[in-house]
Amino acid sequence: GIEVTETENGIVIKVYVVIRFGNSIKKTTDQIIDNIYDNMEKIMGIRPEKVTVVVTGTLSKNIAKRNIEVSR
Repeated sequence: GIEVTETENGIVIKVYVVIRFGNSIKKTTDQIIDNIYDNMEKIMGIRPEKVTVVVTGTLSKNIAKRNIEVSR
């Protein structure tokens, strides 16, 4: 899911994801954050105040619940 909040300082975006087991959480969350910043600037002409990715689980045969939050 995605949450978008408008604050006095700008737009804050929070994205909830499940990552496939074996993928680097750091690399994956960094790519997601970079893509959101780049596309918001390109499409809307604004840079979000903050982008947060919350890894809610890892996917293998089953989903293993996690709660890892990465912000920038």
